[in-house]
Amino acid sequence: MSSLTRSRRQASPRQETGRDNSVEDTMVAARRQRQTPPNPVTRHLTQRKPVPQPVHYFANMQLTSEFRNGGPIPERCTCDGQNQSPPLSWTAPPPQTQSFVLLCEDPDAPGGTWHHWAIYDIPATQLSLKSHYPRGGTAARQGLNDFHRIGYDGPCPPPGDAPHHYRFRLHALSVARLAVRQDATCADIAAAAHPHILATATLVGTYQR
Repeated sequence: MSSLTRSRRQASPRQETGRDNSVEDTMVAARRQRQTPPNPVTRHLTQRKPVPQPVHYFANMQLTSEFRNGGPIPERCTCDGQNQSPPLSWTAPPPQTQSFVLLCEDPDAPGGTWHHWAIYDIPATQLSLKSHYPRGGTAARQGLNDFHRIGYDGPCPPPGDAPHHYRFRLHALSVARLAVRQDATCADIAAAAHPHILATATLVGTYQR
């Protein structure tokens, strides 16, 4: 065998093929990397859709009465008059509303917030409460106020106090009925309503004796 033949047989595969194995290895590794399934966490982060922001109707729903917001409550609606509830009406509740609850309270009372009224399970189709609302016999139910009576009892602040602010709050709810006892207090009703609130409208009246 000639020396030239032995030289050819002893040549390395790289010399025989004329290819650079390091380049080929790099290309194979690159193909494998492209075929590797993407990390599910990374894919989730890159494909995550923006979270939709909730729509609030707080600015749209309005509660009104015969007195202006921040103005004095008529005497006939107080303990110095006929103790009649004022007429109330509201507009623009959210379309998802299933019922309403109306609360009236005095945060300026000497011993803390005093609850004057809670009327609940007001039908979603009803957009007003008439003056001198009866204490019973209606579709809506009413709670036990801090005078220990069912229904409305009006402002009756201590004589000589600075004007008290009576806050009427109307909540639009996502449920048709509240799961409360028949003898539920105004505070009980407010707590039961809280998780279901869709919108709130507030009207404040003042009274001083």
